[in-house]
Amino acid sequence: MTINFTNQLSKLIDSVRGELREEQVLPLITILLYVKVKDVESINALKRMGLANQKTALLELIAAYPEVEEHSALSAIDFAHNEALSMLISFVADIDDINIAVQTIRTAFANSRFATEYGSNSNEVELLLGLVKPQKKDTFLDPAGGIGNVLSALSVQQAELQEINSDSAIICQLLASLEQKEVTVFKGNSLVQPAFKKASADYVVMTPPLGLRFGREQIDKIKSAPYLLPQESQTSIPMTAGDSLWLQLALWALSDTGKGYVFLPRGWLFRGGYDAQVREYFVENELVEAVVQLPSKFFSHTAVAPVLLILNKAKEKGSPVRFIDAEATQNDAGLDYHLSSDYIAEIVRLITATEIDDPRVVEKYAPDIREQDMILAVNRYITPSTHIEDINFEAESAKLKQLESAYAEAKRQLSALLDN
Repeated sequence: MTINFTNQLSKLIDSVRGELREEQVLPLITILLYVKVKDVESINALKRMGLANQKTALLELIAAYPEVEEHSALSAIDFAHNEALSMLISFVADIDDINIAVQTIRTAFANSRFATEYGSNSNEVELLLGLVKPQKKDTFLDPAGGIGNVLSALSVQQAELQEINSDSAIICQLLASLEQKEVTVFKGNSLVQPAFKKASADYVVMTPPLGLRFGREQIDKIKSAPYLLPQESQTSIPMTAGDSLWLQLALWALSDTGKGYVFLPRGWLFRGGYDAQVREYFVENELVEAVVQLPSKFFSHTAVAPVLLILNKAKEKGSPVRFIDAEATQNDAGLDYHLSSDYIAEIVRLITATEIDDPRVVEKYAPDIREQDMILAVNRYITPSTHIEDINFEAESAKLKQLESAYAEAKRQLSALLDN
């Protein structure tokens, strides 16, 4: 059923191409599906109308839902031909399984060529599903949530999400409503003005924009942000401080027993200056539970190999930081950056196993990291092993003789043919 719906959605996108772009089709379908759940008869009535009347009626129907009116994709309705709009309306009117439709729409957003606007892909979601085991009472937060794919997959009861992109925030709220989930969605820049409260989350999960840079005006606003570490609020914040700011925000939002899962570029692990100061605070206050070097095919929108930093505000004092090299060769990843389930399950095992004897895992204490100038780069502590296979010279010599014999025979046959 899911595969069939996925195929139907792909065909629809292809059919209206030239009239509507993919980044317009998916939001419009989401909005129409939301309207259908609210008022199924209105969508069915639209489907039955003649082409000349559908566009006007569609605009009037959507105007009754102020929660969607600011989405930019709605402007495409004015310029699209009636036939293309009719195909969208009929497609949504014929949907009989809302849950499958929402699941497929989320996947389509994540796999689209403009996926960076909408957040987490299947690799991120599957990895976090393996690591995060929430209780019913736990509260979740994603300060850079996109359309909320991670929070949706985790099946959480209480969640908050903030998203700077207004279109993404609207889609997130609509999909959460269709899934009948209680997700509070805030619009705005969480680094400049977080809409959530301090110590409000049992879990913080996020994939923020990697290597985010700021202008001077934004830096001036951030200087008064409530989440800055005490000594950092007095320090000059560079325009390249994005990664360190996301971590401080996560720490500020976590409860006293909370855990954070933050994807970052590996550069944060060893850069100096402001980043080094923040790393020192996190290490010396024993807030880092694990540093996981992930493969380069982990994200859909970039070949950069990210890291997963796991924070734990209730980490046992005097316990080590676990360093994990999960950047092993992934030959079966394919062209679409989809890592196999077995491969992700192995990463989860390396992170969660209580005792593990594996060259890809090492544990280091705060003094050990201090000796390394507070550098958290995994390759500083784990040297990838190079396995050189033993050579059986006798067997290889026999193979060589066979090849030489076959070559001599082929050469003799060629000479015979030429002579004739």
